[in-house]
Formats: sequence, C-alpha cells, structure tokens
Amino acid sequence: MTAGKRYQREVTTGNLSFLVAILSCIVLWSVRFDSIGYAGSLSIYVLVGYILTELNTRFSLIRTRTALPVSLYWIIVAICSFLHPFKAINLVPLAFILAIHQLFSSYENEKSIGNTFNSFFFLSAGSMVFPPLLYFVLPFLFGMKCFRSLTVKTFFAALSGTALPYWFLFGYAFLSDKPELFAGSLRSLCTVLSPDYGGISVNHVVAFAIVTFFSLTGSIHYLLVSYQDKTQIRIYYSFLLLIEVCIYALGYFQPQHFQQLLSMQLIIVSLLMSHWLVLSKTRFSAIALTVTLILLVLWAIFDVWMR
Repeated sequence: MTAGKRYQREVTTGNLSFLVAILSCIVLWSVRFDSIGYAGSLSIYVLVGYILTELNTRFSLIRTRTALPVSLYWIIVAICSFLHPFKAINLVPLAFILAIHQLFSSYENEKSIGNTFNSFFFLSAGSMVFPPLLYFVLPFLFGMKCFRSLTVKTFFAALSGTALPYWFLFGYAFLSDKPELFAGSLRSLCTVLSPDYGGISVNHVVAFAIVTFFSLTGSIHYLLVSYQDKTQIRIYYSFLLLIEVCIYALGYFQPQHFQQLLSMQLIIVSLLMSHWLVLSKTRFSAIALTVTLILLVLWAIFDVWMR
C-alpha cells in the first residue's frame, strides 16, 4: 500500500480522525456559546448526526465502515456559526433526515404503509416551521416510484401523513379560538415570495460557495463511479441527487430561506463527499482529501475571525 493510500485510509476510516473532528467541533462551538439556546441547537445537530450515521450504516450507503459522513456534517455545522443560535427552523434538518430514513426503509416494500406514513408525517411536521418543506412531497412521491413502493395504499398513507400535522393544527386553532393560526399557515404555503437577498451576509456567501463546490465534486464523482454500487444504493443516491437539485432550485427562487436549505443540503453533501473520499482509489484521492481538509481549516479560521 502506498503512503498516499495509507494516509487516505487512516483519515477517512480511522477512529482518531473521528476524535479530532469531535474536539474541533467543541472548540468551534465554544468560541461563542453565550446562551442556553446554543445548547438546544447543539442537541439537535448531534441527534441529526446520529441519525445520519444510522442512515449510512443501515442502508450501506458507503461500502466501507466509516464515520466520515457524521464527522463532515458536524464540522461544517460547527464552522457555520450562523446556524448555532436556537430557532424553530433548526428543527428542519431533523425532520428532513427522519423523512429520508423512513422513505429509504420502504424500498421494494409495497406493504410499507407505516414507513411511508412516517416519512410524509415528518416532512409535513417540518413544514410547520418551514412551509416550503412541503414542496418536497412531490419529489418524495417520485422517490417512492423509484423505490418500487408506490401503490394505492402507500399513496394514501403518504397523503394521510402529510395531512395529519395540519389536522392537529386545525384542531388546536379551533379549540383555542385562533383561526388565524391555521389560516396563516395555509397562506404561507400558497404565497409565492419574490427573491430577497437582503439577509445574505458574507458568511452565507462563503458557505454557499464551499458547500456548492463540495456538492458538485461529490455529485460528479458519484455519477462517474455509480456503476460500482449495487442497484439499491444507486437508486438511493439518485434520489439524494434529485433532492439536491430541488434544494438548489428552491434556493435560487427563494434565497431568503438560505439557512434552512443549507441545513438540509449539508446532510446530502456529507454523504456525497464521504463516498468520494472514502472509496476513491485514484492517485488524486489523497490530494483531494488534503485539499478538502485545508479548505475546511481556512473556512473555520475565516468564520471565527468574522464572529
């Protein structure tokens, strides 16, 4: 084994790298941890990372045992300090990854009514704090078609899961005599907002540029080597690539939702980059890994400097 491949294996699959990632996250979070809300946000991202690990392990998205997806996810979240203050929208990535996990569980199972219901329930529940999340119902239905789990029963299970959170909201609004609460939620779904770049900062632009670079390189690499994976894994990644396109399309038309969409995209880009860095065996793999690490370090320094 050459020195480059040994270095790549140790960094991408070694336990020491995971420990270094955790310590780096602790340092980056501690730079500005000035309220109890930060602890709430941190807890959510830790839970998302755990589910991301479960997603990778259960569905064998990467053929080699590795903690790189969760390491990348936690590090990038730690670098993006604008994601740290607690807001209701911090629940969006949690609802998003739970929906994906349940949808993956329905693969080639026409009787997966429970998984289908849960997937669309989480998607709809997340739309309570981020209404555009409901736009992803159609891509998820298309995903069911690709997973060969779409039947009349599972279709109505999806509709039921989507409707249930809003049925609860209607009941609460009716009993508490707050009809505007339910009506406002429906209006937010139907209102088409014009693009607003007023809230985009320099940190947002840098995060967009780097994450997009990672997304492009990870996506292109997967499209080139997807034939090496099993059919099931290829379908999973094809669905993730579809969702990635939808995220960027929504971000183009509604940039005011940058933070919510970025928090969703980080889940996908962590898997795509990990698939590339762990499984690629070309002579440029070690160089690509080094460039990625250097870019993350420079990004972290820039973010700390801007705080």
